[in-house]
Amino acid sequence: STLMFNLCLNMAEKYPDDRFLYFSFEEETVYILLKLLGILSETDLSEYYSRYNVKTDFDLLGTYIREGHTDIPEIENRREILAAYIDTGRIKVEDRFTTVEQVAEVVRHLHAKNPVRAVYLDYLQKIGTTKKTQDKRTEVGHISNEILKLAKETGLAIIAGSQFNREGNSLSNLKESGDLEQDANLVIGIEKEKDEEKKDKSAAGFYKLEVKILKSRDGKSGDHDVLDWHMNSRKIS
Repeated sequence: STLMFNLCLNMAEKYPDDRFLYFSFEEETVYILLKLLGILSETDLSEYYSRYNVKTDFDLLGTYIREGHTDIPEIENRREILAAYIDTGRIKVEDRFTTVEQVAEVVRHLHAKNPVRAVYLDYLQKIGTTKKTQDKRTEVGHISNEILKLAKETGLAIIAGSQFNREGNSLSNLKESGDLEQDANLVIGIEKEKDEEKKDKSAAGFYKLEVKILKSRDGKSGDHDVLDWHMNSRKIS
């Protein structure tokens, strides 16, 4: 989810004339918006924790907005940016739909009404279907196939989050993968360094993320990079 939050915001910034749909199947819209706001803030908000009796950015933002405060400039500036994204419909977050059939219908309708650049699905194993399937693996395979058909029909980029098994960051460890690895044009794996592996022990709350291309239909697999992740704000850079 964190990677998809960052991707959605980065694409909204890079393509100022385009619209993006974000479907959440696990969290309510209000929590998604708080997390997007945290990523946008980009500054250390810990100096305000004691004032609001909280211990995390997420709790700070929730308390700050719920109680109607407007006295932290760093938050107010980013609230304006997020409000512009949401109020103009450039980022539309949906948590009301539960099946791939509902999602496909909504995407087709919204894209025909006002073209969309990309769709985010958070995440695959939480999406349901109206079709009866044999088990979870075949259900995910059916859902993956429906997403592929939607992408081909609309020409949209559809970015779907998925879980890995505990064994690690590889195609074979995609949880209940069904046909995911066959259907996807691009599969990117992301893995956080473990606490015992951290080289900079003084950088509390900051972690390295290994991002690896596990499959690329039109390019080379195996390329990888290391990104910085601030766990509290959820910002990836």
